[in-house]
Amino acid sequence: MIRPGNLLTSFMDTMKRTSGISRNDIKAMRKRIDMAATRGVKFISPPAPILDFDTPMLLSDFRPPYPVTVIEGDQLPGACGLVIAHDTGDSVELNFITHAEAGTETLSGGTGGWFVSPLMCRIPYSDASAHDPYDMDVKIILKEAMKEQDLSMDSYKPAIRFYAAVCQILANHNVETSDVEPDAKAARSRRIRGKAPLFTYKTLIIGAPKKRQVVRGGGTHASPRSHLRRGFYRTSPKGVRHWVQACMVKGETPGFVHKDYQVEGGLK
Repeated sequence: MIRPGNLLTSFMDTMKRTSGISRNDIKAMRKRIDMAATRGVKFISPPAPILDFDTPMLLSDFRPPYPVTVIEGDQLPGACGLVIAHDTGDSVELNFITHAEAGTETLSGGTGGWFVSPLMCRIPYSDASAHDPYDMDVKIILKEAMKEQDLSMDSYKPAIRFYAAVCQILANHNVETSDVEPDAKAARSRRIRGKAPLFTYKTLIIGAPKKRQVVRGGGTHASPRSHLRRGFYRTSPKGVRHWVQACMVKGETPGFVHKDYQVEGGLK
């Protein structure tokens, strides 16, 4: 099975020689993949993250760190996948691609290998609890594939929970990122052969939980430790809307305490 840190590249290689999918579906799929490849900031998630239903989480926490964020990781035993998260300003659009061992239906109708969700899920941000049932718009992006499959939203729960679990970590822990560069020789060889590029991935180093304190006027704020601040949209007094990039915030207390684990990643 292909490991996280190489999923997007491997799927781009596979997509070029995939049979059994219509030309229109390939065109629609390529639009999302091109967005992920050219604009996406790529992450390797913590291993098999699990959504903690005892930890508070809002739908606003579903906002990805960057306008286009690609997260690769283990979603289920024997299956790993990538999520393409596109921040539209008031919601996040999610596309799911999974690679599994033998026994899972593939893009071309066989068993094992790649499975691409024909649907795109759109989740509006709000202050409602993300653990309660929430509204979600669904758009068909692979119309021909959808005609041949009888899918329900239950089939998307593992991928949505995977994405939610990563967002929960970003919202509730002090997180540092570390870049994993591709092997220069392998990257050059692929360029010469005209194959899909190898990408730089960010791994997450998970620190202590964010401590929240009551401040004057009510509400809470996070403990002033170093952490990853998510990007967000800001509207100026003149009504101009612009994106503020995600960044590392250096806290008053240096370093990261009680590191639970460090996610090591590499491209094979």
